[in-house]
Amino acid sequence: MHPEITFDVAAEVADDTAGLRLARRGSTYTLLADGAPRVELVDDAEFPVDESDDGHGMRARIVDQEDPLDAVAPISATLARSLLAEDGWMYWLRDQLTLSGPSPLTPGRWRLRMGPLPLLGWRPAHERPAALRAALVPTPEGRFVHGESLRPAIVPLRRWPGRHTAAVLAHRGLLRDRRLPPVLVWHLPGIASYLVLDGHTRLVAALAADAVPAFATLTALSPAEPR
Repeated sequence: MHPEITFDVAAEVADDTAGLRLARRGSTYTLLADGAPRVELVDDAEFPVDESDDGHGMRARIVDQEDPLDAVAPISATLARSLLAEDGWMYWLRDQLTLSGPSPLTPGRWRLRMGPLPLLGWRPAHERPAALRAALVPTPEGRFVHGESLRPAIVPLRRWPGRHTAAVLAHRGLLRDRRLPPVLVWHLPGIASYLVLDGHTRLVAALAADAVPAFATLTALSPAEPR
């Protein structure tokens, strides 16, 4: 079992951390950052994932904005080397999400779970990096990007960094030392997709080393779900 926690978000906390909201209109889901569109995901029945899959594909359009959103505080190398246990990162991320913004938190119950994404969990270890790469929504140069048929998709909030940048190389050092912090993703309600809230560089660094990073998945729980 992978560690997880559930926590309740009060209305006043949600007001303080407001910033990321998912709006739906028909089959189109739009991620709003402080009211402005940032990511658009379209559930498209004409683009199945493959011939044996009855599910729908996803088309993505990402508005590449220069000013990045920080759902959590920047993680320094010192902090990365100090919070080694999954439990430590889990509680640190919860506190960050409830104390600062912007975040997707709305009033209600939420779960933060450490462990592999469901799309990776059943695969042999040697297949997981390739499966993770295949799920990434690309963000090459340009204002708009139209992804291929994707489901599930791992959607970035900003452009993925180059694998040879200084930041990625520094994070590969943390990976070698087994000190790489988890990648924080939000399980988007209603669609089989994950939005990277924090850890774009860490995700690229892990894949550049043909590895898979740890994930911390944030999920909104319905009132009927157990604690």
